Amino acid sequence: MAWNRLPVECLQLILDQLAEEKDIYSLNTLLRLNKHLCDITLPYLYEDPFTLAASKFDDNYDSISYNTINKLLTPLIRTLLASADPLYLTDLLRSAYWDSVEDETAFLKQRSGINYIHYLRHFYPTSVNHALFHNWKAFKQNTRLVNYVQDQGLEKQFRAQELSIENNPYEDPASLIVRYLAIMLRAQLAWAICSPIFEQIQSLTLPLSDLQRYCGEMHRLRSLRRINFKQDQKLDYSGFLTQQLRQDKPEVLAQRRQQKEDLMEGMVEFVRDHTEQFPSVLLQADCPQENTWQGSHQIAPQTYIESLNCYLPSLICPTFLDATNWSQFIAKIETTDLTHVQTVEPPRGEAILWLSRLRRRCAFNDKSFLQRCRELKKVDMISLGPNLFAWAPREKRERQVYYARKRIQSLEAAAAGNTGWPSSSSSQKLSLLSEPAPLPPPPPQPLEEAIIRCYWEGLGTEIEDVAVSFPETLTKIVVQGPRAQFAVPDHGIMPEPRAIGETWLEPLPRLKKLAIFKLEETFRMAPLLLSRCPALEELRIQDKATAYNCDQVLAYGVPRQYPAPSSLSEPGTSRLKTIDLRGWSALCFHPETLRNTPELESLVLATEHDRFMRNIIPEPGVLLSYDYPSLKEEAESIRAAMTAMSLSQLDSDDDDDGNVGQGGAQQQQRQTRPAILRRPCWAWDWHLPNLNRLRLTSEFAVRFQFRMLAGCPQLEYLDLSIAVQGDHTPEMTEEQLTGPWDYYYYTHKRVLTRADFLVPSRLRSAKGKDRDSEDAYINCPNLKSLHLSGRWSMTDEFLMFLFTTVLPNLTDVTESQCLTFTFPGWVRATSRLPNLLSASSGRKYPEEKLNQLGMTRFKQDNRTAPQYIAYEKIVDGEEQVTFVQVPGSDGVKHPRPSGVYSLNFCDKYVLLSTVPSDLRK
Repeated sequence: MAWNRLPVECLQLILDQLAEEKDIYSLNTLLRLNKHLCDITLPYLYEDPFTLAASKFDDNYDSISYNTINKLLTPLIRTLLASADPLYLTDLLRSAYWDSVEDETAFLKQRSGINYIHYLRHFYPTSVNHALFHNWKAFKQNTRLVNYVQDQGLEKQFRAQELSIENNPYEDPASLIVRYLAIMLRAQLAWAICSPIFEQIQSLTLPLSDLQRYCGEMHRLRSLRRINFKQDQKLDYSGFLTQQLRQDKPEVLAQRRQQKEDLMEGMVEFVRDHTEQFPSVLLQADCPQENTWQGSHQIAPQTYIESLNCYLPSLICPTFLDATNWSQFIAKIETTDLTHVQTVEPPRGEAILWLSRLRRRCAFNDKSFLQRCRELKKVDMISLGPNLFAWAPREKRERQVYYARKRIQSLEAAAAGNTGWPSSSSSQKLSLLSEPAPLPPPPPQPLEEAIIRCYWEGLGTEIEDVAVSFPETLTKIVVQGPRAQFAVPDHGIMPEPRAIGETWLEPLPRLKKLAIFKLEETFRMAPLLLSRCPALEELRIQDKATAYNCDQVLAYGVPRQYPAPSSLSEPGTSRLKTIDLRGWSALCFHPETLRNTPELESLVLATEHDRFMRNIIPEPGVLLSYDYPSLKEEAESIRAAMTAMSLSQLDSDDDDDGNVGQGGAQQQQRQTRPAILRRPCWAWDWHLPNLNRLRLTSEFAVRFQFRMLAGCPQLEYLDLSIAVQGDHTPEMTEEQLTGPWDYYYYTHKRVLTRADFLVPSRLRSAKGKDRDSEDAYINCPNLKSLHLSGRWSMTDEFLMFLFTTVLPNLTDVTESQCLTFTFPGWVRATSRLPNLLSASSGRKYPEEKLNQLGMTRFKQDNRTAPQYIAYEKIVDGEEQVTFVQVPGSDGVKHPRPSGVYSLNFCDKYVLLSTVPSDLRK
């Protein structure tokens, strides 16, 4: 069927779907097919064009590049300006968006005659403000705009507005010009596009510097529903600048503060007057933080934000609560209908401003506002207290009691129908259960994601309440606390760790992520945690336990006696891809879990250091007793027996002391078994075909056996740290590091030899390899990064063997506090790596000896140095930093330099082409 034969209603359904998906390219294609489709598509494409344009920006540097602006945004703004009143096309707008007068004339002659701004309803380009107004590359490449700034003397005018103490001699002059030019450009662009169509504008970004001009046209803003006030003047300063102004120029500081108060009061009066002229039309008004000026963030005082919200109505059936409407919700929390709210994500940066007020409101109502969100699917917020989700299990119990009584009533009615009337005794029993129960509220929409940040309140029962109330739909549980550390109290008694999953009575079949970190208490995994979460892919449990002893691990760490199945899932059912356990959860981890994780990609087992940068590791003799060879046979037999038993038997056959079984034979075995066996034996022979990242610290690195690498063919990153208290390598000389002396702080030292890298005998016999051949040693061709910290003792000969036979494709190598080998031996071995990019060492070495080795200081040319930009994101309550390489000053993405040696982690050197011949041998 031809497009022009489709009913208009069908075409509108198609266009509604394309607009919802923000498919700007398909809409643009339909616009060009024929006049009929053009007339129908134009409102969808130009009703909110900046939001459609912003949807095509990626979260990388290209999103603010000049090429992106020139390709997408500049033609859009030209098209809108061509439909605007020519009287409002200022010289600045003409210079900014047309390279020359000829270009402007040619563009205006070629326009189609369609009045595009007639379809515009939303001029709200907050998501593309940076790309529109703050791109200094676009400014430098626009010759007409540069000439305009010079002719008008704007640079001198802009610098006059800067304070003398703000002058930065290292700042590019173009950056200062662009920031001030953005203020003028934003104000003139908004007025030129919106002033002809004020009657139809529904969303507007209004610069506060241009507020008075809009006040005169308020009678035309009859359709305005959402307004965003832009703080485009620098009136607030950082703490340092404020202190300097208070001392040197108090009159300037008082003048700026008075200007800020006048603008804030004018903003409130604008909202008040509009609501009086057009009642119930304006639904949302906001004045967000402005970060145009580095170090001087422009923040609207909370009193003015509350005044704005007093004139606005309650949110009308919102489907989300986030930074855009949170302050308005707090102001009208009692009258806001939250029935259809699906997402709750309050602002993070302003939590202290609304947290206390929300607590008072919730306490006054004796209920959590989350209970009113009956369609809630995701919550990401700061905890209001330990009972944030206490309403959910209470409602679930009420519904269970209600339906149980309904069933009793139906049974009573059936019994009365069969026998005429039940006996007196049965009637008395049933009457106790058949009393009328109050009708419970309808069940809420099943929650899928729960992210709770316990910054000011300790963790209560939130995890248990959520898991018990929404077991069938939960896919993510994340709990984050402050950056605090936890150690053994002064009385020496470690509080019992909280068992995660112990009270989860029902399985969580859809849970994929469980993350608990940075809280001021300790955690361990309950015995059946993984069996109750068969779809779990990411497990992160981190606490700040910095000190412990083995007796405490035996007392609290393994609740079901040896071999403790504290995390033993059923064979072949685990889908874990990430295991990151730090602190007490790592100490309680059962190694047999790794036999049932074939999809594991990342493994981290660590204990955190304390505020003095100390890692506590038990004595070497205690650690070695865990893996004592005479105990391995008994451990294997018990492990096989425990694996054969069902997990339900383990639950049902426990006595009061947590021991398996109750028979006399079991009691006798429990009495004769050594107590040290209560911590499981680590075999280090697991087959993890997908593991690509392995990080071990403290006792896990001390006990690590390199034969594990034979079962990890895809491993790319290996980090082993046995550094403990008192490790201060920079003060030690080369002779001390390579000598035979054992200092008092050499408590944990691992001597590495070729035997540590032999292929396990079972694999050698299967492949017919001889012990003396080169093939008998482990080879990791995919390993790219190796980091060794602590007292790893390695000879020069061993280093050569390690980097040529075992790890031949390393690109990044780091050693800190390692022993025995010499620095020339380190250089000789690492220089054999063909793909080496960097080799870092914590040692100091004299400059003259480095020159003898054929090394010179590394000097990177800034024009060819790789450039990176750090992007910070908050993912599930955790800050993640991503470095993205960007083109240099010459517009080329340069690769990292190769063969760079770092000494003392700061001084950089490279090998000259004329390296001594004996160094390469």
